[in-house]
Amino acid sequence: MDFVFGTTQTPHESIRSVCDMALAAARVTPTGRPGSPRRHEISQVRSTPRGGGTARKEILDLIADEAPIIIANTTMLAQGVADCLEMAALRPEHSLNVPAASTILRSEIEVAAQLAWMLDDQVDAHERCRRYLRWRFHDLSQQRKTFDTFQGGSSIDADRRNGDLDKREEDLGYLVRRAGWHLRPSSIDSKGRREPAALLKVGSEGSPHPRPDGMIKISAMVPHVVSSPSFYPLISAAAHGARWAQFHGVEAKSEPDAHGMVQAHVPGFGLPVSLLIMNACLGVLHPARLFAGWHGDDTSRLHDLVRRIFDKAKNAEVQ
Repeated sequence: MDFVFGTTQTPHESIRSVCDMALAAARVTPTGRPGSPRRHEISQVRSTPRGGGTARKEILDLIADEAPIIIANTTMLAQGVADCLEMAALRPEHSLNVPAASTILRSEIEVAAQLAWMLDDQVDAHERCRRYLRWRFHDLSQQRKTFDTFQGGSSIDADRRNGDLDKREEDLGYLVRRAGWHLRPSSIDSKGRREPAALLKVGSEGSPHPRPDGMIKISAMVPHVVSSPSFYPLISAAAHGARWAQFHGVEAKSEPDAHGMVQAHVPGFGLPVSLLIMNACLGVLHPARLFAGWHGDDTSRLHDLVRRIFDKAKNAEVQ
């Protein structure tokens, strides 16, 4: 398909421009500008009434250190969507691999949603710290599950991997306790099943709650980036191999031959080109905007660029 964008910059070049500007926005003022939300949150956690302020400030610093890496990952995935669009432009028939582009976009939005959830400007510093800890404990649990599936290697390799994860969990648990919160350490039952470590909910007057404060699902984070409730199920259909998505739009293109066989057109399922472009830009914009805004830096140029791309994409034609 030939996407007429009405500008000297092609759709894939536009996405790449957003990526470049987002990476520049991620180079924020260290510790935040005077009067920035991050400076305010540092003061907020340092005055924690029950102690733990120093550790909570360290958690805010960890978020600040790791956020640019997450933003870089969103731009790499957005560049993957741009690659699909560029390859389509180079083909004689201008055909786009829609399932591939939509699946890459899904990964981009999932990465962006995690950081957007953590940097949500509607939560206070203490909740932001707890979201980071929940995210880290969930990540450790996922690593353990992945390593448990490894069939090759020696028992020494497995012990080394588990020892490394045990050390990370121990360090994270120490950070939790220093911050004035409580955790449930990982354990293995009599059948060899592991219960992962988790941050515990906060009970009345700061006492530990018996229930873990677990990680929310990615699908619940996606609205921090894309508000449409139908968006995530749609871009997940091709990635999950849903039957209805595989058969969507399939139609016969020839009469049956002597053996009863027909030629069929299989278009693949995914988002329309305009939505691919706009959401690839959104997946980069939101985490970069939130991170820079947390530090008191202005992202109006990035926002204006994305708005112009949106306007052009909405008015573009597919031929």
